[in-house]
Amino acid sequence: MGLIPRAARASLKLALVFKYAEGEVRGHTVNLSESGVLGSFQEVMEVWLNGQLSILVPDRRPIVVETRIVRVDGCTAAMSLMNLTAYDKTKLQSLVDAADEKDDGFIPRPHLVAR
Repeated sequence: MGLIPRAARASLKLALVFKYAEGEVRGHTVNLSESGVLGSFQEVMEVWLNGQLSILVPDRRPIVVETRIVRVDGCTAAMSLMNLTAYDKTKLQSLVDAADEKDDGFIPRPHLVAR
């Protein structure tokens, strides 16, 4: 088992729409990285639920990605972003970088996580 640096996260509040087989749920981001989203939703979500997540970015096209819910705590759900295109990964990284440049909303994660 190796150690990898954990992705930097930005504390941003962006609207979210999670679509899955039974319908859709709206919410907002709590924080965001190039590999995942922590979101707060209108209802409790189920762990391991797969769906399509739209991240609504002001003045830009939404970022739409396949997602799997990996952790739930009440109405807060941690989501892993799957099958990201290089373009979407770049868009997500630019959001994280922009939050870092503002020097607010940035959550540094310098520690390592086991994988």
